[in-house]
Amino acid sequence: MRWIQVWLAAVVTAAVLVGSATDAQAVVRAGVDVRWLPVAIEETKLEEVELGGSQRQIESLGAGARLMLGFDAFAIGGKVNFARHTFADPELSYTQVDANLHARFMVPSTRLAIYAEAGPSIALDLASTGYNAGVGAEVDVLGWPVLDLNLGIGAQYARVPVNAGPGEERINEGLRAIVYVGFDFSI
Repeated sequence: MRWIQVWLAAVVTAAVLVGSATDAQAVVRAGVDVRWLPVAIEETKLEEVELGGSQRQIESLGAGARLMLGFDAFAIGGKVNFARHTFADPELSYTQVDANLHARFMVPSTRLAIYAEAGPSIALDLASTGYNAGVGAEVDVLGWPVLDLNLGIGAQYARVPVNAGPGEERINEGLRAIVYVGFDFSI
């Protein structure tokens, strides 16, 4: 646990050193987004047997909230994602919550940012803990100094255990595409 604290302190210190006072618009970035997860390459298994009816439905939706320290060039912090995964068989649908470490890098001289995030995942029916990792790109449509309107695309790999009855877990695992709209507020 100590190495995580040292690593985070080093990353935040590097972020402060990378951002100069001339391009620094904020030290704190807070943001929210609404996400759509229309397609995925995934499997739903119960005791190593793939379940039928695990075809993802187009109405799979979610939301996210992030709080980061840093400047436009680089910011790091935490992000919480919620997603309702809807399948052809309603019994297989579930809600996923991620608690991620989130890093965002701005491409110089553009409004394009690239992000990476990873962390634990749980299903709200409280099976055991899984994990996820995601990457993506977002563009700031407005270009305003305090408020960003981000349009983005991303991909997330996740392995999420879901409660399937007394003493049983079903595993949902795969790669998902994400399209989202979000706002960032610079403080």
